[in-house]
Amino acid sequence: MHISATPDANEPIISPCRAHREEGKDYALVFGTAHKVISLDQTVGAAALMAEFNGLDKYPHIQEKLAWLAMHCQINDTMARAACEHPDMYEDIGLAAPNLMYTNIAKFMFANGQHEASKLLADITGGVTTTVFGYKDWMNLEERPFNNKYLAGKGGIPTEHRLRAIRLVKDLIGDSHDATIIHAEGSLGAKDGSLRFC
Repeated sequence: MHISATPDANEPIISPCRAHREEGKDYALVFGTAHKVISLDQTVGAAALMAEFNGLDKYPHIQEKLAWLAMHCQINDTMARAACEHPDMYEDIGLAAPNLMYTNIAKFMFANGQHEASKLLADITGGVTTTVFGYKDWMNLEERPFNNKYLAGKGGIPTEHRLRAIRLVKDLIGDSHDATIIHAEGSLGAKDGSLRFC
């Protein structure tokens, strides 16, 4: 099936979407589930980046968290694609719409796993997510040597790159809300470990 914003009489259009024409090209923006896939791609990428920057990417418990994030992302991507590849057809009006069941499965899986995804991303990144400073602080040349010393990650990774990645994580998980809840009074691992001494 050809997807077109300006269909011929016998050609179905994709809906619900905003379709427009620009410089002779046809566009159809499919549906809201597509942005969820992009959001999860960002989350998985940021988690993998922070695991590497923190030097934790080889630890089994971190690999398990990254695997869960990758599976969560992939199931949403698969359902979003399935919704497009197996559309609900309305022949009487020449309309092909994203499959309602697959679309809602994708939306449910995204929403149901969002808190877990935020938790895992914050846990992999570390408590610095809650207190990472801004660009002006980084540009303070008097404090830069201390920032480089105390905020460095894995060898060979510039501290500035690590801090930029941490800022991205802070943006992805809702500024400091999720990170503060997860990291207040220590990481999840620290809380779990301290119970062993009680």
